Amino acid sequence: MNKRGVALYKWVVYLVLLAAGCWLGGKYVAQLEKTEALSMQAMLVETTIAQEQVFAKTKQYTTDWTTLLPLMTFSPVLQVETKPLPGQGSYFFGFGSNAAKNDKGFEVHLQITADGQSGTVTATRIHSLFYSYQLIRAFPNGEITTCTATKGKSFCKHISQDISALELNNLAIVPAGGKDTSK
Repeated sequence: MNKRGVALYKWVVYLVLLAAGCWLGGKYVAQLEKTEALSMQAMLVETTIAQEQVFAKTKQYTTDWTTLLPLMTFSPVLQVETKPLPGQGSYFFGFGSNAAKNDKGFEVHLQITADGQSGTVTATRIHSLFYSYQLIRAFPNGEITTCTATKGKSFCKHISQDISALELNNLAIVPAGGKDTSK
């Protein structure tokens, strides 16, 4: 075998290994982003539950995070970091240590109708290199979270399927009469 054949063979091996590394790296980044999105989905559910608790007392929803945050329960596994952002109804949610310091997470905005009887909570992904998307949940009766993307549209398609499966798994069976039959 001549030297050119050996060199060409080595280049092919290097290129195959490089392609495999890039493919695995892309899958790893997508999985990390999926974990972030599902963690934020849990926070949207918590926000909706806190809004329902406020509504039960005041007959109106609120944009005041100082009222909502004490009503929300955060799993220690998620390592939730929060901080207020400029603008009424905006708050930062990040997951993992130093998330708030690095501003890697979600800007969460509450929007309430003028009569205070309904609203939405919107989480916008900030400081992500590969994905730009929003998770939106309406209340009352916001059982499903929607995902819209400006960058990484296929990501929203996949994450929406995971969110739907997760939410269908957690729905309690409560008929119109109000009696819980899931037990």
